[in-house]
Amino acid sequence: MWWSSLFTDMRPSDFFNFSFLPKYLSFFVQGLEYTLLLSIISVGLAVIPALALALMRLSRNKIVRNLSGAYIAVFRSTPMMVQLYIIFYGLFSVIKIPSVVILGFIDLSRFIPGVVALALNSSASVAAIIRAGILAVGRGQNEAARSAGLSSRQSMKLVGLPQASKKNLPAPDNEPVK
Repeated sequence: MWWSSLFTDMRPSDFFNFSFLPKYLSFFVQGLEYTLLLSIISVGLAVIPALALALMRLSRNKIVRNLSGAYIAVFRSTPMMVQLYIIFYGLFSVIKIPSVVILGFIDLSRFIPGVVALALNSSASVAAIIRAGILAVGRGQNEAARSAGLSSRQSMKLVGLPQASKKNLPAPDNEPVK
């Protein structure tokens, strides 16, 4: 077979040959900048819907709870590439975005669908993390807030969410990448 000698004829110095790097370093730096910008914007846009989804998931209303559960289940169980294809070729084939280049290298017609897909996916994962943080707050904390005269909404806003946010801080760092 022609491929059997592909790796057997290599010397150890051939395996770690980075002579191509100076020629393509600018592309690697540009890719790193693009990836960081895409990640920061996507996760930043995902936080508010994630909080809403987490609170919907904790709702007493069965329809609201099931709708948020379905959203979270769909976006956490489908591969990210499938979501990107559906959003890029499905949704954004209907919604036209002009091809405008900003910062010298970001084409908005390709960047915005990526942000939307990553934000939708990330909001589902972050919603599960926020919900777990809210459930991790002791029941006694909420009962104490209620006995102090706070409504259930005030109790969640003033007692539950601040404590849950401290518990949630390390978790988004461990968000799985598909």
